[in-house]
Amino acid sequence: MKDWAYLTTVEEMEAATDSLLENGKKVGADSWQQRVKNQTPHCGFGEKGTCCRICSMGPCRITPKAPRGICGCDVHGIVGRNYLRFTAGGAATHSDHGRQICHTLYQAKEGGAYQVKDPEKLKRIAKEWDIETEGKDIYTLAHEVAEVGLMEYGKPFGVQRFLKRAPEHTQELWHKAGIEPRAIDLATKNRDALGLTSDEVAFSLTNLVSSIPREEWGTFDVLVSNPPYIPTDVMRSLPHEVKDFEPDLALEGGADGLDIFRRLLNAAPYMLRAGGLFACELYEGALDAAAELCRQAGLSDVRIVYDLTDRPRIVRAIVTEPKQRI
Repeated sequence: MKDWAYLTTVEEMEAATDSLLENGKKVGADSWQQRVKNQTPHCGFGEKGTCCRICSMGPCRITPKAPRGICGCDVHGIVGRNYLRFTAGGAATHSDHGRQICHTLYQAKEGGAYQVKDPEKLKRIAKEWDIETEGKDIYTLAHEVAEVGLMEYGKPFGVQRFLKRAPEHTQELWHKAGIEPRAIDLATKNRDALGLTSDEVAFSLTNLVSSIPREEWGTFDVLVSNPPYIPTDVMRSLPHEVKDFEPDLALEGGADGLDIFRRLLNAAPYMLRAGGLFACELYEGALDAAAELCRQAGLSDVRIVYDLTDRPRIVRAIVTEPKQRI
C-alpha cells in the first residue's frame, strides 16, 4: 500500500482504505463501516413519528394513525416532556460545575493553590447577594461568598438569588406562573414534570418517620437527614445571609444541636434493615457527641465524614441489629 501522503486520487484513497480495513479485520480491529453493517437493518422506530420511551408501557410512536400514546399523551405533551428531561439533564451537569466552583472558592487563600485574581468582581457578586464587604479581608469575603453560593444548592425555602439577573418582566412572568426556579420545595412538581411516577419517587409530609406504615418498618436501606442542627447559642451569631432568609424552625437544633438527631437515631434501628446506613449532617462541634450517641445505641462502623472543603460534616453508622416495636 502506498504511503498516505502520496494518495492523490479518489480511487487510490478507496483502495488504500479497503486495504486498511482488510488488515484491521485480520487483527480483530473494529471500524465504523463494520458497525454500520452490524446495525442493518436499522431500527425504524422514530423515523415515521415522534417517540416517547419514558415509561414501561412504551415505547410509543405518535403518528396520524395513533395520535396519542398509551398514557393518553399527544405529540405536544411528549415533545415538551422530552425537552424538559433533556434540559434537566444538561442543567444538572452545569449546576454541579457551579457547585464545584463554590467549593474551589472556599479553598482560596493567600499564597495557596487557589487565589482571588479579581477582587472587584468578587465584591460585585457579594453586593449582589447582600453580603457586607466593607473592611473585610478578601479571602474572608471569598469564603462568605462561597458559603452563600453553596447554600443555594438544596435550598429549602425561597427562590434562587440568581433570578435577580433576569429581566424584571421575566421575573414577573415566572412569579405569576408559579415556576420560579427553586429547590426541594418544588420536588413534587419536578418529579411530575420529568414523567416519574410516585412508585419511583415518593414524597410524604410527616413528622420525621411518624407516618411510615408499620409494614414498611425495617425495610429501608438508608436513612439520611439534614435536620435542624444549629445549637441555640450559635443561632445568635449566624450571618445575616442565613438567619434573614431561613426560619428558625429549619435551623435550630436545641441546646447542643442534637434534638432532632436523637429522635432520628432512636428511629433508625426500627426503620432500617440489617446493614442499613444511617447518616446525618450536623454542626461541627456536635459531631463527636453524635458519634458517641450512635455507639451507645448499638450502631457499628461509626464514622465522621469530611466534606469537599475538608471540614467535618456528617456522622454515619451502620445498623447491625434491627429492632421490632411491639
